[in-house]
Amino acid sequence: GYAVLKPHGYAGDFIIIERIYQRWLSPKEHLVNWDRFFHAQAAPRAILNRKQYFIDILNALEKKDGQSDVLNIGCGPCQDVVEFLAQGKSRVFFECVDYDKNAIDYSYNKIKENGFLSNIEFHRDNAFKFRPSRQYDLIWSAGLFDYLDEKTFKMLLTKQLGFLKEGGEMVIGNFSLNNPTRDYMEFGNWFLHHRSPEELIQIACDCGISEDNINVKSESLGVNLFLHISK
Repeated sequence: GYAVLKPHGYAGDFIIIERIYQRWLSPKEHLVNWDRFFHAQAAPRAILNRKQYFIDILNALEKKDGQSDVLNIGCGPCQDVVEFLAQGKSRVFFECVDYDKNAIDYSYNKIKENGFLSNIEFHRDNAFKFRPSRQYDLIWSAGLFDYLDEKTFKMLLTKQLGFLKEGGEMVIGNFSLNNPTRDYMEFGNWFLHHRSPEELIQIACDCGISEDNINVKSESLGVNLFLHISK
């Protein structure tokens, strides 16, 4: 019901992503089984896997010498960042960008409550207009690019690549064509641009990126793909 009502004006907002992370159940007893049904679907399970996928990338980044800078575009509720930082003192510094002020306020308060503000800077900004003051070892975008048509995807990808350090990596999440939950999502007006690995590779190549620097991976269900681009 929340996905249909879209109280923040768009599908897939930070609250529904947070509820997926929490496996949230309605306090209204007659709705509990609907929530259980929702959480059992492939797409919410893939979103949970996506969170762990990001944490695994961050754990690998943590092993490198010195501070690592991460740009998180469309950061949402930042539960992945909280879980990573909760593992112990970290040399990873995050800049988290989201256009939704409510998402920024929610995530800022969560980060503050957990005592991690020294590791994070928040920006309430449009991803296309954001102008960072540094370059990054990792640029991560979990769930923004599959809302974009191909032309807009390429525009944002090209722009973000300019913010990447030499030797850095950009990772973009995108739902795959293999999404058994697609009809259910679209019934609730949650529409995405589902793409194949080949389409993601072609988009990156069209942006002038060498195929040697492109790789597409997925979480364990194969529902959520990740376009990896190295510089």
